[in-house]
Amino acid sequence: GHRIALSAPGQAALGAPFGVSVGMPIGVNAARAELELGYDPRLLQVIGVGGGGADPVTIVPTQPGRLVLRTKTASKGGNEAITVQFRVIASAAAETQVAPTSAQIVDAQGRPLALSAPPPHALRIAP
Repeated sequence: GHRIALSAPGQAALGAPFGVSVGMPIGVNAARAELELGYDPRLLQVIGVGGGGADPVTIVPTQPGRLVLRTKTASKGGNEAITVQFRVIASAAAETQVAPTSAQIVDAQGRPLALSAPPPHALRIAP
């Protein structure tokens, strides 16, 4: 099966912003996509979202440390990534992760596409 791609730096400094990019695999024609991301709200704060080309992306916070990325046309055959901007709000160096917990992707006919969520991404917070 296909897997959603996630890329992010392996390290971020205290107080610094960084981006986590999420993209559809090439050749997957998704009409709607929802991806849930988990993170530690004591260490990281979401400050915005961008990308997805002209497609509107909304962030739905579901609870502290959990958000759903919702995009209308996740991909038109291209592979436009959505980038979630985080800021490190930790007060000291730490190890943490950003973990995609679930993915729901449907095509134009409303059929679910079999896409697995990527594995958790480890992030080192540097002093």
